[in-house]
Amino acid sequence: PHPRWRRRPKKNSSPSPSPPRPNSMDAVRLETGRVPYGEESRRYRRTVFRSADDWRMHRDPDRLQKNLSNTLVSGVARSLTKNISIITSVGALVVAWNSFLFGSYAGFDGASHPGIFSSWVLSRYLLLELPPIPFTVSSPVLGLLLVFRTNSSYQRWFEGRNQVTKVVSNLQNILRMSTVWCPQTTEGRQSLEELGVSCWILMRSVQNSLRDPDEDEADYASALTTRRTSPNALESILKSRDRSLWALNDVSAAIDRLPIEEARRREIDKSAVAIADSVEKCKSIYRSPVPLVYTRHTDRFLAMWLLLLPLALYNEFDVSWNHITLIPASLLIGLFLLGVDELAIQLEEPFSILPLENSCDIVKESADNAMEWHAVNVGTKNV
Repeated sequence: PHPRWRRRPKKNSSPSPSPPRPNSMDAVRLETGRVPYGEESRRYRRTVFRSADDWRMHRDPDRLQKNLSNTLVSGVARSLTKNISIITSVGALVVAWNSFLFGSYAGFDGASHPGIFSSWVLSRYLLLELPPIPFTVSSPVLGLLLVFRTNSSYQRWFEGRNQVTKVVSNLQNILRMSTVWCPQTTEGRQSLEELGVSCWILMRSVQNSLRDPDEDEADYASALTTRRTSPNALESILKSRDRSLWALNDVSAAIDRLPIEEARRREIDKSAVAIADSVEKCKSIYRSPVPLVYTRHTDRFLAMWLLLLPLALYNEFDVSWNHITLIPASLLIGLFLLGVDELAIQLEEPFSILPLENSCDIVKESADNAMEWHAVNVGTKNV
């Protein structure tokens, strides 16, 4: 046949396995031999894709099989173990109550046998059954509540990420303009180096103000010490009631000390104003959850709906032996509906799962490279 129509060898669609990312869920699982869940797992969900291989693994055609295979041992399922166990127990109770106690059950030979208390006069009124119509009518309302809950939580995560990105972008703008406009003199280089350290300390202070002190406090003090911060300055910022604002003041002071024209200094200060706005928006997200009345009402609605659902589904599973498949059905329905609510709760506070460490690394790299940019900046006149 014509070469154009020859069959090409089939390529393997699945990407080759690669080592897990540092501090990721896969890395800690390989290191400790277990899967962290709940609050412990949040620090391992700060995913950063650094290469095309990461995206290729993310688009793995076999991802559906892999995700289904570990459904019951996932972090979400483990964090919901108690709640799912209660819902599954209700399903088991309904099966036992209606079949073996007050109804009739089928033996292994297929013959029907009366329940233990089925001879009671009122036994038929003691069956745990509900009509499915109320659940059919209320399920759209429950779905809307969960969708709105999840969307509002995702919007908070999205807004938090955007504001952190704006902080990083404006810090890079400060470094970029300062690099170009600072004179190539000893004073200029010292001022630029001081500004770079102040910019990194600001980003690191923003991370510290949005994280749990038990996780970050010791690392914060250690990190500031390694950046050649003087003892007096270190003590001042550690004792400050608002460390990010204190660090922003240091950045403004470093900008004010740059040996550049006043008009250029005002232009750089516009980025500092934008940083203050973004930092305050991040703090507002951190301090203000989704209204608790909405969260509590949704949880009550979802809990009652799932607890009573086995009573409505009992007769629907009469095709199985003694309605036994109602038990795993209750487990799976509870897992996925409670899982949606759990995802909303986890996303509601975004900063403990956002990779703020990566943002600090970006600012640190920009600050370190500023000196190299300044040294080779041919567009600046010596003064």
